[in-house]
Amino acid sequence: MDSLNFISTNQYYQAIFVILVSFVAVFIMRLSIKLYAMKVSRKTKTDIDDLMIGAIRTPLSLLILSTGLYLALKFMPNYGIYSLWADKIFFVICVLLVSVIFARLADILMSRWFNKNRKNRSEEHTSELQSHSFISYAVFCLKKKK
Repeated sequence: MDSLNFISTNQYYQAIFVILVSFVAVFIMRLSIKLYAMKVSRKTKTDIDDLMIGAIRTPLSLLILSTGLYLALKFMPNYGIYSLWADKIFFVICVLLVSVIFARLADILMSRWFNKNRKNRSEEHTSELQSHSFISYAVFCLKKKK
């Protein structure tokens, strides 16, 4: 009983416990994606949901781990000295990771949309557009040299 009391009052053990809990949370999140979300997404006709799940898995894991590290840092005895910096760094990390998630999702959706529109064009139309762009670029280069 005294050992549990010592662990609950020791700030370093509390920080380690929070980090371990964040690793367990990442494991549970990845396992639930693998077992449930991927099974559901395989039943759909398109593979866009498979791509989206795969794209957000790693940034979401990093977001959970960085939150765990941030919370563990709050248990440290000298946190008050570095609290302003830690808060700012954590905010920047969260913004970056959420931006990566949205950028990956937007990339998947936009590439699907552009590929869908590209398939609607005929090959003649595509080659005509390529030749027009090549001619336009050549004219631009000639004008630039003059």
